[in-house]
Amino acid sequence: MKTILMIIMSLFFVNGWALAEPIKLCISPSNYAPYKWNDDGKMKGALIDLVDEMFKRLNMDYTIDVVPWKRCHKEVENFGKVQRYEAFLNGAYNQERDKKYLHSVATHQTTWAIYYSEKDHPKGLDLTDIGKLGEKYSPCAELGSPLRKEFGISEKKVIYSISFEHMFKMMSVGRCDFRPTGYELSLGARYLIGEPLPDGIITADLTGIKMPPRPFHAIWISRSSPRGIELQTKFNATLTEIKADGTYDKIFKYYWDLMKTDYVPIRKIKN
Repeated sequence: MKTILMIIMSLFFVNGWALAEPIKLCISPSNYAPYKWNDDGKMKGALIDLVDEMFKRLNMDYTIDVVPWKRCHKEVENFGKVQRYEAFLNGAYNQERDKKYLHSVATHQTTWAIYYSEKDHPKGLDLTDIGKLGEKYSPCAELGSPLRKEFGISEKKVIYSISFEHMFKMMSVGRCDFRPTGYELSLGARYLIGEPLPDGIITADLTGIKMPPRPFHAIWISRSSPRGIELQTKFNATLTEIKADGTYDKIFKYYWDLMKTDYVPIRKIKN
């Protein structure tokens, strides 16, 4: 009986110690305002503030390192061996990720939009079948950005650019026709660039179009972490609390108001 009691007590203390240990997270260097962007060497944004609030309530020390996206994923997946990054931020949900990592409840979710050139397409793009848009037109994408199957985009037809700004220049001279994005991200991108879109480039807000919602974003935790389940449970409970008491809305409203700009011509699109 004494032995069993000692085992239970040791498990309790080990588990408590594990949750008290600092955690290292990684995040990609890409700028996705209003959620996260590099501001003079420091990451800021609604997601960064949300995560900071979460760890304050958990009384956990943490660090966030900017790491190339693929390496960030790999290190979290192999945390059991590498012992460096235990979780990553700003990953959108997909089934493949779900098999490799544990995930928190949603940190945020964007809505669909596309960029296109009104100069080249004065009547707009033919959106009668969103799933075949990538077959009808030439999609733009920055190197390393995900292909959007919701628009029927295949690797063969994508016209790649070296940066977000370069993509707009290519679109403005007719090198490519459209680029899917999140409506919120389109405002954030223009806020960061700090100047109007090239002449004729507009954002089409697709909230009126019937299509699958954009995947939610979450904190992704290594399945090889001994405390992975505990972290997931604590993260979920704390994020739910932050949303329930109004802190979440306060954080995101601050950054949403910051992004409001006349730099982005918007077209509301409906079925």
